[in-house]
Amino acid sequence: MAPDFGTQTPIALLKCKYNAEEQAFTQEPYNQTIASIKQRNQQATANQGLIGALIGGIATGIQTSRRDPTKDVYAYRSKRITFEAKK
Repeated sequence: MAPDFGTQTPIALLKCKYNAEEQAFTQEPYNQTIASIKQRNQQATANQGLIGALIGGIATGIQTSRRDPTKDVYAYRSKRITFEAKK
């Protein structure tokens, strides 16, 4: 869990080392609040066809515009790191 700095959440540089192998990558934060709103509406209208997609898009727009953006939560997406087994 990362601290929440809102819109000021920085890009993270992560380095992992296992034995002599090292991997590094960056993680960009994303607005988890908006992503959750979109996901909920997509799930609710998944089997409703074109009309459902239209209604879901409208609902997402309304919920997104009515939220308090100062309370948005920013997060980093999960990342799996795989190290090759030494032979």
